[in-house]
Amino acid sequence: MASLAAFLRERSNPATWLSRTRTLHLFLGNEASDADSIISSICMAFLRQRAMPAESHFCAPWVQCRRGELKVRAETEALLRCAGIDPAWLVYRDDWQLPLDPHSHGEVVLNLVDHNKLSQQGDHLHDWADDAVEAIWDHHPDLGCHMGAKVREIAFDTESMTGLGSCSTIVAEAFLSQAPEMMAARDPAREPEAGRPFAFAPGKEVALLLLGVMLLDTACLSDAAGKAQPRDIAAANAAAAACGMAGGATGSDARALFSDLSGRKFSRELWESLSIAEAVGADFKQTDVDTAWGTPLRVGYASVLAPLDLVLRAASPEECHEALAQVCADKGLNVLAILGFTLSGEPAVPHRELAMFAPEKGGESPASGAAAASVAPGAAGAGPEVAAMPSAEEILAAAASTIGAPLTAEAGSGEDNAFGMQLEAGNGVGDRPCVSASGHGRLARWNQGDVKASRKQIRPPMDSGIAAWAAAWERQ
Repeated sequence: MASLAAFLRERSNPATWLSRTRTLHLFLGNEASDADSIISSICMAFLRQRAMPAESHFCAPWVQCRRGELKVRAETEALLRCAGIDPAWLVYRDDWQLPLDPHSHGEVVLNLVDHNKLSQQGDHLHDWADDAVEAIWDHHPDLGCHMGAKVREIAFDTESMTGLGSCSTIVAEAFLSQAPEMMAARDPAREPEAGRPFAFAPGKEVALLLLGVMLLDTACLSDAAGKAQPRDIAAANAAAAACGMAGGATGSDARALFSDLSGRKFSRELWESLSIAEAVGADFKQTDVDTAWGTPLRVGYASVLAPLDLVLRAASPEECHEALAQVCADKGLNVLAILGFTLSGEPAVPHRELAMFAPEKGGESPASGAAAASVAPGAAGAGPEVAAMPSAEEILAAAASTIGAPLTAEAGSGEDNAFGMQLEAGNGVGDRPCVSASGHGRLARWNQGDVKASRKQIRPPMDSGIAAWAAAWERQ
């Protein structure tokens, strides 16, 4: 079969994807479109095409961020180029639309990589897509969706709330079992290809891509980060051997690769160049929950790789709140959680922070505005009475309580909540207190004692806790 580069070049024009004579198999990473989602979906599409007749089955990866948003994913772009892949060959969310009818131009089926529930941000997806999922490969908590999929490989232990460090580990294992020649150890006598920055051999592009992501996701298999599982370590070592890297996945070559990619990912210059909206959108996921007041409550989760002081910088607290409120308005959010993660020192020492912002919407749902208020409840022509919404203060308090995060210094030391949350000491950003309010909303910030708990661990209890609170809420 053609190389990975040739495979992607052949699929760079989405106008050629649909055909009445074949099935289109789309491979989608999650809505955050981080390196793991982009690389693992590309590689899995390549692997699956090898096992299918090309005349009747066409596999294509579809990146779920917009083309212009790749600029905030500098490490992904660098890794692709390192493997000889031009990011321009990829097809992005805004390059193509699913057909309104999945059978109008031949059958269309979906393969979910690095997530196990079709994105709720899918304004570019259609209702039929929910039933068109044929396979899932993931390392997040199983949300119990798409149970009819032919493949549901979800590597997450619900008892310990831990999953594999990277979805790319699952993909690497698939290559090891189904296409071992692409992950076989390189002949050490063979010279690396000229011009490549790391020990590398032609035909091992997949191994290099997957290794780079596994190293990024586990902080170079660091014990301190607590992400690497035995399967991650084994897969990373196999990929490093395929690339001819001395010392395996923790040797000098692999550390050099990680250092280069990590430096781009955590680049202070990159994060300083981003607005608050761009930083929040760089790695973003959301959840909608049903509520007692009728309209869904939407929770957003943004992962940022910089200190929150840097991400939330603004000329004044008021301007910071205003920018966050605009993000919430644009994304339809009732509460936004921003999870900050940084590494420092050698070996890398992780640090985590959490901020939550609830926009102030006046305590009423949009449906209870002037039009609804102009007709008295029970009067002729009046519709059902519209329930009031909780205030920003109530929503923020409820969201914080789901993970035991204190909102006052006296509420706990951080040792008695699930993730070791402690209110940040001092004033936070500028003269902004660690819990602050304005006409735009309410913001709280914590240092996170449990540095091993990422969004993958924090999101499930927040989602379920907020859902339970919202379903039982009554106006006081």
